[in-house]
Amino acid sequence: MTTQTTKQSGKRTRMNAQSEDSRPILPKSARHEGRPTSGGNHTTETENPDELKLWQAYIHVVKGNIGPGCLSMPYAFSQGGLFIALGVLSAFAPACIYCMLLLVWSKHKMLADGGGQGLSARHINFEEVGAYALGPMGGQMIELFVSFTQLGVCSIYFDFCSTNLNAVFPAIAPKVFIILMIPVVMATVMVRDARGLVVFSTIAAVLIFSALLTIYGEVIPHLGGDLHNAPLRMGGPMSHIPVVFGSLAFAFEGIGLILPIESSLADSHRAGFPMVLALGMSTVAVVFLITGVLCFVALGDVDSASITAVLSGKGLGEKVIDTLNMLVSMAVLLTYPLQFLPPVQILEKRTGLERKDPESPSWKVHASELNIAAAPEGAGGTQ
Repeated sequence: MTTQTTKQSGKRTRMNAQSEDSRPILPKSARHEGRPTSGGNHTTETENPDELKLWQAYIHVVKGNIGPGCLSMPYAFSQGGLFIALGVLSAFAPACIYCMLLLVWSKHKMLADGGGQGLSARHINFEEVGAYALGPMGGQMIELFVSFTQLGVCSIYFDFCSTNLNAVFPAIAPKVFIILMIPVVMATVMVRDARGLVVFSTIAAVLIFSALLTIYGEVIPHLGGDLHNAPLRMGGPMSHIPVVFGSLAFAFEGIGLILPIESSLADSHRAGFPMVLALGMSTVAVVFLITGVLCFVALGDVDSASITAVLSGKGLGEKVIDTLNMLVSMAVLLTYPLQFLPPVQILEKRTGLERKDPESPSWKVHASELNIAAAPEGAGGTQ
């Protein structure tokens, strides 16, 4: 009897040991990357429907920076003169691109130094990078500034769209268009991830580039200067340089989107994002340059930040102007949810309403603990 009891006890011990060995304990590397694991110490990547690919990130970067500010480039060139505006743009664009890249590099260095405190790259944004570089107060201040910047851009979108649509339908007041836009905006901002906004950004990019090509087609035949009598100003007063600088600062309106876009990338694509970012912002800078130079040379002095209003004043086709206003308004409206993404993510995090992400480290550790707790019961039941 004693021998049989000893054998049963040894068998039970071996079964419990096997059960403990089979428990899905999450290794540290998987918790850091937010990935499921298999096969011991090796991590296995799984496709996440919320993660961006590099070409989708490129679309977001380009469309996030080409909006109403791009259409004010002729006004900036008119204020500064051709040479001064070119000089400011040539200095400002590389500096802006470098600052955007610096954000990404800082985040990558933070992760390399182990400063993520167990967070995966997907869950590190402006506050975490700012806190790592400037301390907790610095991170909170950066988060506040990003929120104000993006909300300001979104507010301008309402005014821009309502003004342009009022030009097409003068019988309807701009405030009515603002009221009509609210349900559309409320519906689109329900999309909480950058991957889901790719469709909006793609359609918006097609619309805005269609509008720009239409503008180029209207002004290129007049590059000889037949729409204005005065010679082009090569330079302007120094007091106009801040106007040029301010127009460019507003035009590069997507700097608050860089880290949210990078955080939405799949881990396998993250290393390639700096190149995509540089390529996308170079595309934006070239579009700004072409728009500013062509319109300024063809139209001469531009006294309005709305190029469509200037074209209308030059006697160009009314149908063309109405089409431009519609295209630009629709493009800007579809870009609203992308610009609104950073502040809404910050607000949800601060209020505790952040969406539960099954790929987050805390969720995976919690799930692992549940499996560990349930393993002995399962083993006992099998026995």
